[in-house]
Amino acid sequence: MPCERTHREVGTLAGALAALHNANAQVPGDQLLELVGGGLGGRLGGCMPDVLEPAISSWHRGTAHSYSLLMVAYHNRERLLGAAEWCREKARDLRSQIPSSPGRELSLEFWAAAWALMAGFLVGFAAGYVSHLALDALTPRGLPVVWRSC
Repeated sequence: MPCERTHREVGTLAGALAALHNANAQVPGDQLLELVGGGLGGRLGGCMPDVLEPAISSWHRGTAHSYSLLMVAYHNRERLLGAAEWCREKARDLRSQIPSSPGRELSLEFWAAAWALMAGFLVGFAAGYVSHLALDALTPRGLPVVWRSC
């Protein structure tokens, strides 16, 4: 059974790479912000199944560790990418206000950066969660289809 450290590290890497791939058309500064956000989201997402269903035994895997949850995530990927794009639009909108808002430049840039970071976080969280399921699927017990009673 992969340990918490493995889930954290693989989740961070998966989240950062997924966010970077998703941000390929962004300006370099926003690519970096999305990369960082993706790494943070992946780190959290990589641990989330065990937060929802603590790994107190090798039989701890239920709905949060199931193939059915993986399928739900797969079928809702467009919504997730739409949410990330919405965050990017918020960042662009805030940056477009900077030239006409003297004295508020720092505040607007901060919030624009926060929205770009969030775009990466959303994508990274999902990738980290999926990486956790993928690692657990490779163990001898695998993943349940829906849930497994103890």
